Amino acid sequence: MVSAGPGAGHAPIPLSPEQSAAVLRERCLGFLFGFPSLPIELAGVIWQSNGELPVVVMRRARIVSEPVTDYIRYEHAITPLHLQAGEDVRWLPRRRASDISLPGNDFWLLDGRVVQFHHFTGTGDWAPDGKERTTDPAAAALCHAAFETVWERGIPHEKYTVQVP
Repeated sequence: MVSAGPGAGHAPIPLSPEQSAAVLRERCLGFLFGFPSLPIELAGVIWQSNGELPVVVMRRARIVSEPVTDYIRYEHAITPLHLQAGEDVRWLPRRRASDISLPGNDFWLLDGRVVQFHHFTGTGDWAPDGKERTTDPAAAALCHAAFETVWERGIPHEKYTVQVP
């Protein structure tokens, strides 16, 4: 979801996967051409417990090839927004992940038991069947073990410097 305007009081507008990819490409291109202040908001997202909901810990680990691509450089530059929202982010250079058994696709692991795999096209866009959710215990165990190993080796965002060509 993307906010209709900075602080304008508009309700977020739901976007299709194709529209979301176009917005992301626009923001990334703006960053690459020196316009990193494009409006990016976290409006409407609840990140803290109100006393009735359990506190959720959000950890994000990124395995990256070095030198990084322009898109990864962009992701690194906007990661402070994730940190402000309460996420903890670590980066692991791919050369330090060679001996880790990793799932074949990017994933989110929810509560240690639900895995949502993300499928992309060869150009990096969401595939038509871009999300696959499973509660298979073996898949959850693989993803949990992989994530914890990557997390242990990962470099906290504040200490990771992107390597550019």
